[in-house]
Amino acid sequence: MSRFQIIIEHIARENGSTASEVLLEMQNAIDSAYANRSTDSQYIWDAMSLNGPHPTAEEFVAKAAAMILNGTLFSDAEQQRS
Repeated sequence: MSRFQIIIEHIARENGSTASEVLLEMQNAIDSAYANRSTDSQYIWDAMSLNGPHPTAEEFVAKAAAMILNGTLFSDAEQQRS
């Protein structure tokens, strides 16, 4: 079981839900954010190399976490505003 799946299982238990329901809610939120992206957030989507039309929940979390750890998530936003 991947670390991501372990975290999803934990979130589900803490919220009286199932891992499938948690993933579905996450995917719905990601899909909605992607469909309604703005010029201010477009750089985030552009920075994600996707295996499909938009990221899966696991892809999104991994890419966003890497961008935060690398310090690129917010520094790119600042550059966009300059």
